[in-house]
Amino acid sequence: MTTEERLVKVAENREKIYEAGENAGKQAEHDTFWDAFQKNGARTDYTSAFAGTWWTGETFRPKYDIKPTNAGNMFYQNTTLNVDLVDLLNECGVTFDTSNCTSATNMFAVTYIKHVGEINLTKLTSIALVFFRAWGLVTIDKFIINETGTVTFTSAFDSCSLLQNIVIEGKIGRNISFSSATNLTVESMKSIILHLVDYAGTTSASTYSVKFNAQALARLKAEGATSPSGGLWTDYIEELGWTY
Repeated sequence: MTTEERLVKVAENREKIYEAGENAGKQAEHDTFWDAFQKNGARTDYTSAFAGTWWTGETFRPKYDIKPTNAGNMFYQNTTLNVDLVDLLNECGVTFDTSNCTSATNMFAVTYIKHVGEINLTKLTSIALVFFRAWGLVTIDKFIINETGTVTFTSAFDSCSLLQNIVIEGKIGRNISFSSATNLTVESMKSIILHLVDYAGTTSASTYSVKFNAQALARLKAEGATSPSGGLWTDYIEELGWTY
């Protein structure tokens, strides 16, 4: 090896050592921040934790699983985290478990997050503004509520204009509206309808409503006579003692 080649090799090794040190420093900085922010994984109160515009796809890189008991305002008014939250959390190797939430008001309100995974709110008796003005939201993998049929919904999905996909688990027994979701799929509407409490023949018949956007509803009607009773799905809503 010539002297010139040795010098080139030394320079290359020096650059690698510098990069390794820089990366190690960044990792240490990341660990220090998230260890403190997430209390080494023990944090459960995530009130307003990721609210505002500081958090982006680059800065939101949690180290530990996120398991809130309080998720109120958690991502509220975060208009810079325009990501697929499921993919991002998978990249970070962490899970998002809301099954112990006792508060979730405004959790995803006024955001542009595109995709969330399973949102389990079975401990809540009132669900308010959870996805209010979630302008970028397209997919909720699963929305789980309890089986009592008494959970109330206050503007839970208002102004979710891009929402297309949602799978419901649990019983819907109070007024609920998806009227902003122009592109809500037929399968999503079926999932919602199939989880309505059956009020037919009871004193609660015609008391509660399930609202869909007119364009989405037209697609549901075009599905034809495929409801569980063999008629139109809109007829089936009324057969269950609901209005639409």
